[in-house]
Amino acid sequence: MTSVWGIIQSLFQNLKTLASAKAQVTKVQRKIDEYIVYNKANNLFFDEDTDEDLLKAREKLAIKMANVQAAEDRLKQKI
Repeated sequence: MTSVWGIIQSLFQNLKTLASAKAQVTKVQRKIDEYIVYNKANNLFFDEDTDEDLLKAREKLAIKMANVQAAEDRLKQKI
């Protein structure tokens, strides 16, 4: 049988994981936005649909967003 303290620690750990995952998404999204603004202003040939660096960053963002969803799901299961 799990103690109340163990349950609280588990919830706290899940909250920390969720907060960290959301912070990572926010950070990557800001970098993507900055990259787009900079390249639109300074690169005549910039195309969001074909830029390799941007496509890689968006793939990483999708993974991080999936991590947020997984953390939210784990937290919902605990409650």
